[in-house]
Amino acid sequence: MENDQNILFYDGPCGLCQGAVKFVLRWEKKDAHSQLPLYFAELQSPAFSELLSAQLPDPMPDSVIYLHRGKVFIKSKAVFLLASRLVFPFHLLAVFQHLPSGFFDWVYDGIARIRHQWPRHQALCEVIPAEWKKRLLV
Repeated sequence: MENDQNILFYDGPCGLCQGAVKFVLRWEKKDAHSQLPLYFAELQSPAFSELLSAQLPDPMPDSVIYLHRGKVFIKSKAVFLLASRLVFPFHLLAVFQHLPSGFFDWVYDGIARIRHQWPRHQALCEVIPAEWKKRLLV
């Protein structure tokens, strides 16, 4: 696995997950993508199967999965690491990646249990600007 891979895997049918991807794209620091490009792929995509499915425990965690420089982060660790790419004040959340994740994962799991109650959006590639589409892996 290459050390420069930077991919956020998300649950494609989940409206909350799609919203999170759009949030990251909208609020990412201007220079963050030029330094280490961040790409996005659905957990249901061939890109996920090719890169990560064999490395994850069975059953697979009900979580976003962030592949960052060859390491895999899930749940709150993934969210807080991603926050470091965002503009002020959102990047301040990154400080929590250095704390024990038990409580934050408990909150994450609570949200994950109800996330499918959020309305499902159109397919993400249909509703985002063209310059963002090239960052979606299929």
